[in-house]
Amino acid sequence: MRELVNRVLGRRSLRSATIVAGVTALTLGAAGVALASIPDAGTGIFHGCVNQATGVLRVVDPAKSGVQGHCITSPGLLAEQAITWNQAGQPGATGAPGPAGPAGPAGPPGPAGVSGYQVVRDNGIPTPSGTSTFTVNCPAGDVATGGGFQGPGATLNESYPSAGGGGWTVTVTASGPVPGESAMEYAVCVNADP
Repeated sequence: MRELVNRVLGRRSLRSATIVAGVTALTLGAAGVALASIPDAGTGIFHGCVNQATGVLRVVDPAKSGVQGHCITSPGLLAEQAITWNQAGQPGATGAPGPAGPAGPAGPPGPAGVSGYQVVRDNGIPTPSGTSTFTVNCPAGDVATGGGFQGPGATLNESYPSAGGGGWTVTVTASGPVPGESAMEYAVCVNADP
């Protein structure tokens, strides 16, 4: 009787060992062939199959056919459960700001700006009940950036830079006599030489 029990147990142990060896060989062979395309390009996802009887994991490539790319689904000792995972972990905490870098080299000098701001005035008296044009010239080398007219009893019709930009021209219409001391044309001048 004892001999019979040993023979039966010996066969079971031999059968289990044969199955484990077969699964291991199949796992190593499939993993070795499929290794070149694992993980999936672009996604970084790994695909694997876990043997439901032994817990042995083998990595597969879904692009391949047969057991190299798919889990064994037939019932029995070789049946496997499909699993997936990737290499990406949870994002880490934001690191502390780094130290300030050294100052960069000085840039080239900028273009020359304007200087010599001044308002040049003239007291041209508009023609009573008529239209008059006045030009106020800036000093030589200066350009006008604006201008205008002020005085009671006259309306400003036009205000623009004179030809060449060295002065300002205004056209006014008086509704009657304009007192000379209250009429004034002006130009805003700046030095634009480099």
